[in-house]
Amino acid sequence: MKLTDAFSAQQLCDSKTIKVKKAALAVMGSFHTQLGTPLEALVAASIKDMSLRDQIQKTFSEHPHDPSVAMSSWPKCSILGVTRQVEGNQKSAEGILGVDIPKFDLVSELPADLLTRMVSLIHVNFR
Repeated sequence: MKLTDAFSAQQLCDSKTIKVKKAALAVMGSFHTQLGTPLEALVAASIKDMSLRDQIQKTFSEHPHDPSVAMSSWPKCSILGVTRQVEGNQKSAEGILGVDIPKFDLVSELPADLLTRMVSLIHVNFR
């Protein structure tokens, strides 16, 4: 988690859209479970609106700090890159979402004079 993630979640907690607000408060709760007191200090220092601060503090009380979570190893996995078994013990290149990712060279699809055109546009825009 980055500090900018916490600031983004704080801004979303003040959203007028109910679903966005609920999701942002859930994220702040998850952050609090992992970070604890430093996040509370960040919220106290950065949020001036008392009603929003009270909502976030209530979320923090519902999601207490758990130091053991910080020590946990979180597995990373791409949901599009995982292979799965299909009939006949063959592995499919499709990911969990069923998206077949095409494999070809994107650079070869670009026009040959693209770099020249980009450089000329840069010179025009910065004059």
